[in-house]
Amino acid sequence: MTPPAGPSDQDIADAAVDWCIRLHDADCSASDRAAFERWLARDPRHLLEYQRVERTWQLSGLIPAQASPASTRRRRRRHPLATAAMLLLGLALAGWGGWEQGWLPNDYHRYQAERELRRLVLPDGSELELDQRSTLSFANFKDRRQVWLGQGSAYFHASHDQAHPFQVKAGQVTVTVTGTRFGVRALGDEVRVTVAEGSVKVASQADGEDAILTAGTQARYRAGQARPEVGAVDLDTALAWRQGRLVLNDLTLAEALPLINPYLDHPLVLADAATGRLRVGGVFATDKLQALVQGLPQVLPVTVYAETDGRLKIAQRPTTASSR
Repeated sequence: MTPPAGPSDQDIADAAVDWCIRLHDADCSASDRAAFERWLARDPRHLLEYQRVERTWQLSGLIPAQASPASTRRRRRRHPLATAAMLLLGLALAGWGGWEQGWLPNDYHRYQAERELRRLVLPDGSELELDQRSTLSFANFKDRRQVWLGQGSAYFHASHDQAHPFQVKAGQVTVTVTGTRFGVRALGDEVRVTVAEGSVKVASQADGEDAILTAGTQARYRAGQARPEVGAVDLDTALAWRQGRLVLNDLTLAEALPLINPYLDHPLVLADAATGRLRVGGVFATDKLQALVQGLPQVLPVTVYAETDGRLKIAQRPTTASSR
């Protein structure tokens, strides 16, 4: 039996470009750096290609000249690349080979939403809705349009371009389309992809297999799970954040907290597994979720108190035997 072919040189080059951008972004996380280490260890070609791409970006002025794979993995904060757009455009107009070979984008933008929903139009004409406290980067390469969702939620109406696919990367998940409407949500170690119109191809580095999602379906990728959870979803609930709402349909606290925490200044944490099994439901305004936190002890047998690191801990109140 013929062994399966490994990744092509072009696949490795594309991955090296993605890693170069992710590792030098301000939102690069510890899990991102750990995934980069695993990618390097899989094939000796990976480090060589990464070094070549990084050197190319150094020469272009996109990243500091002293950067290297080792120093990149050590630093906590990354250069956001946001000032590079004009330089990239100049290099492309001058015919510099980085654009022609697909190593460099000819356009780069970074977007951030603070405490309100932002509606934007990307340089390729795609429409974007960015939820509160979300960050996103866009780069236009010769063979693709690339988006990195650092954290939070985004909804896309990707402009149609069959020869120039639109890709969204969130954690270890890549969504590829040529033109459709879909949402991507990065919640800590979980990524959710929801399709409102058309279809999308979703791939994860965890299993290496593609999933095709159609309208009204959602895929949930969780760290440590080999395969995503794929199924039908209520779009009004899954995409309620676009109207400034959070819908909790009788969820356990363990399921609800990842949905609530992105909107809070200080995250909620569970004291124990028993507390996490308590259930909560309702429809809440995303800009008023602090009121939900304050009201939890009135609707559930819990107390909420601040930890020294600023986190808010939820603990189940002890039950007392009733006296006769």
